[in-house]
Amino acid sequence: MKSGWVRFAGFTLLELIIALALVSIMAVLLFSGLRLGARSWDSVEARTERNAEVQAVLGFLRFAFEHMQPVTRQGPQGEEVLFSGTSQAVELVTPFSSYLGLGGLYVVRLEIVPSDGAKALRLTYWSHHPEILEGTSGVPEWQPLREQPSSLVRDFPEAGGASGQFFGQRILLEGIEDMAIEYFGAPPGEREPTWNGEWFDPIVPPVAIRLHLDAGGWWPDLYASFPTRPLS
Repeated sequence: MKSGWVRFAGFTLLELIIALALVSIMAVLLFSGLRLGARSWDSVEARTERNAEVQAVLGFLRFAFEHMQPVTRQGPQGEEVLFSGTSQAVELVTPFSSYLGLGGLYVVRLEIVPSDGAKALRLTYWSHHPEILEGTSGVPEWQPLREQPSSLVRDFPEAGGASGQFFGQRILLEGIEDMAIEYFGAPPGEREPTWNGEWFDPIVPPVAIRLHLDAGGWWPDLYASFPTRPLS
């Protein structure tokens, strides 16, 4: 029988500590990568949802501009075109698409308003009917934008039931950085048409409209020609 030390194969304490340290570092790197990937996914998802929201609003605005009608009304200067606008607001007559689930002609006002420290695009609409525009139960009286260009439409309570078919006010898009509207035509007293930051001529409408919406990212400007056949 031989006596002496028996050598067993295995890890030393130092080797075990080093191995555990390496595994811990790999685990930290793995979970950090997973967190970064999750954050990137959330960012992409939020951007995709935002782009879809902006595209839907731009689709509605494009429809409203391309289908606006040269409706006239009796005003202080005779037959006046129901259209006016500033760089931050525009008022026109257009049919509503399935975007709002309404039909017929409506007086539509689009304007930039303050919202939680930022800006939002707000829509206010009245059914184009004399009794509705004059104000009825549940529907406030409409007043032309050209008669109150320096002030925003006041906040109205959400109209419900049947009143919601004739009048409504809602925020179309939050988080807007800016909106600029320009009108191409010859203002009163001018012979050459130019792009203008407002349009209040009650007799002659602009030739075209351009809307620039800054809602994050790059979005093409909207252009529309104003129809020439007057409606009353």
